[in-house]
Amino acid sequence: MLEKVPIRVEGRTKRISRIEALVLKNVDLAFKGNQKATQWLLRSYEGATALDEANENATPSATLTDADEAILKLYEQQIIGQMREEGHGTVQ
Repeated sequence: MLEKVPIRVEGRTKRISRIEALVLKNVDLAFKGNQKATQWLLRSYEGATALDEANENATPSATLTDADEAILKLYEQQIIGQMREEGHGTVQ
């Protein structure tokens, strides 16, 4: 899973690990509304945060980068918008 594979980002070729490619693909699918990808990402995130909490040296700033926070906020806004469109009542 750590073997590097080529991907195209904004017209450029970049080499990333297979696991990174898997995560990026699932993020892309989740943003497109794929529920299985969304569930996989949330379970993976929960597992990763559980490992971080178990680590005595983990701090909130070490857990998520600013880019991670921005991605999660964008995703949250997208999900809230979808829920409103689908008529799921009041969504914060």
